Amino acid sequence: VKDGEGNEAEYGAKGITLQDKDGNGTVLNQGGLSFVDPMGNNIGPSITAGGINAGNTVIGGVAAGRVTADSQDAINGSQLKGVSDSVANSIGGNTTVNDDGTINTSNVGNTGKDNIHDAIDSVRDAAEKAKSTVSEGKNIVVKES
Repeated sequence: VKDGEGNEAEYGAKGITLQDKDGNGTVLNQGGLSFVDPMGNNIGPSITAGGINAGNTVIGGVAAGRVTADSQDAINGSQLKGVSDSVANSIGGNTTVNDDGTINTSNVGNTGKDNIHDAIDSVRDAAEKAKSTVSEGKNIVVKES
């Protein structure tokens, strides 16, 4: 079936093909649902019995999925941002979350160090260097325990 604007639809036992006047189409057949260019190449998302291929496009409007040990739900950007914010808040200090979800830390615990390991190590080092040696003398008695 073809309309006056050049759009075409084919229906048959093997599937349905819809084409616009430029030849871009939608195909629904035993292989699934796909969007194709005039040469028949996939140009967008497709759905098959094996799964969904987003065709390198953004999937929008995703509802919040369950975030549990046994969940197989998809999650959305706001949920992932919530996790990043939670981690940043747990670290504290000058920790920030970038637009891509990565986390930057600086001056952790006012140590001048930019990661937790180095900050704890600097505190350990400072504690070791802060040892005092006490010798017996006037008004000081040293007893072994």
